[in-house]
Amino acid sequence: MQEENLKVKNKKRKRLVKHKIINNIVPNNQDDDSIQLLIKNDDNDFENLEIASITEKQNHQGVLKLALNIWTVLLCIVFIATFIISTYHDKKIDPSNVKTTLILFSLDGFRREYLDRRKTPTLATIAELGISAEYMISQFPTETFPNHYSIITGLLPEYHGIVSNVFFDPSLNATFHYKDQACIKDVDSKWFKGEPLWVTANKNGHKTASLMWIGSEASIKGEKPNYVVPYKDMDLDEKVDAIFEWLELPAKDRPSFISVYIPDLDSTAHKYGPDSDEINRTLIEIDQMFSKFISKLEDSELINFIDIMVVSDHGMAKSDPSKALFVDDYIDMNKIDVFDTYPMASINPKNVSDINPIYDKLLNASKVGNETLYQVWLTDKNLTKDQKRLVPDRYHYSRLNNNRISPLILVPKPPYCWVVKNGFSEESYPRGIHGYENSLDDMKAIFLAKGPSFQKKVNYTLEPFSNTELYDVMCRILKIKPAPNNSTSNGRALFDKVLNI
Repeated sequence: MQEENLKVKNKKRKRLVKHKIINNIVPNNQDDDSIQLLIKNDDNDFENLEIASITEKQNHQGVLKLALNIWTVLLCIVFIATFIISTYHDKKIDPSNVKTTLILFSLDGFRREYLDRRKTPTLATIAELGISAEYMISQFPTETFPNHYSIITGLLPEYHGIVSNVFFDPSLNATFHYKDQACIKDVDSKWFKGEPLWVTANKNGHKTASLMWIGSEASIKGEKPNYVVPYKDMDLDEKVDAIFEWLELPAKDRPSFISVYIPDLDSTAHKYGPDSDEINRTLIEIDQMFSKFISKLEDSELINFIDIMVVSDHGMAKSDPSKALFVDDYIDMNKIDVFDTYPMASINPKNVSDINPIYDKLLNASKVGNETLYQVWLTDKNLTKDQKRLVPDRYHYSRLNNNRISPLILVPKPPYCWVVKNGFSEESYPRGIHGYENSLDDMKAIFLAKGPSFQKKVNYTLEPFSNTELYDVMCRILKIKPAPNNSTSNGRALFDKVLNI
């Protein structure tokens, strides 16, 4: 019985030796290949125990070291991944003192009727969750440069100075052209007047950013947006990514006003026409861009900090090269300089004495049968005593207020369009044109908005209003004092109904 107990106890000790936790270990007869241990039994006698060879022990230790190294690497990977995920999560979920950010999107050439085609469900949702306008009134002329600059300054073209896409300034003896980089960059501040919202915001401590907005590359009152992406080819996904690069900046660097220009609809309509399949596909693509944008806002939880305004500068009318009106056929080209065309023609007679005779000739030719092809107006009341000859007051287009406005303007009725023969090509003639009177349905623009500043009422439709009201509205959202502008008390009262600020 005692012998059996001793065997059991010794087995336990052997197991302890193998796990390196036994006490009273004494080495014996050590050689190169093995180690013998004497283990004290209960009778204080020593028992020999031969264990693994040194090679086996080293192999065992190597496996342990390898396992330990792998475990260490895995722990490091887990730690790094956890750090990255937590950092990303914090960046996305916690915007760290982000100010409410206003993002202004302009969809060039998006006429109001496009919303009725049911190609833009995301834009429809923006209106349902926020507000929209029955339509927004563009400035005359319904061209891209004058209207974008009116939206961002709150000024009429006759006051901010960008009176059309192409015009002549007699004081500067120079011509502005919307494709001329020297004009677009305007380093000496001679073209862009007034105060764009980014200048007002910068002066009041805001950071601002512009993605291709007209005027943002120019130095205006010595200022530009803090971040500027100049006009260039960018696809819609790249624009969304660019916006998020700004939104995800540290709080001290993040812009609280971002203006975004999207020309896709305008260029597509010029090429194919407003009723084309290509326009409908472009509408779908733009709506998908907004869907992606809003999904990213929701994923990042920035959605609760973002005010979105979606506008257009003007609408679009169907055109036909057979309806082209050639200035050359009506007026002696040696007596005039022609500036803006497609569709309105801005005429500067070289001699003041020729202005009224040219007017008379054009007026007499403006009707064919019972159809009036175009309107002909003088812009300076000092040139005539006949009030009917003057551009209607509702268009706010007086040469007395700005000498960049040509003394004589010819405004056709769609689908007619003024052109000059030099450079005319039926193949390259646009299939969609804007620039007509802003009272026409096809020239009506859009306004949609949602966000924390527009939660006073939802799914609310505003009465039509002029795009010069927007600057003052945006200043109210950003809580800054506006520069002088052409907003009205009626416009301010209209937005009082919906602003939650």
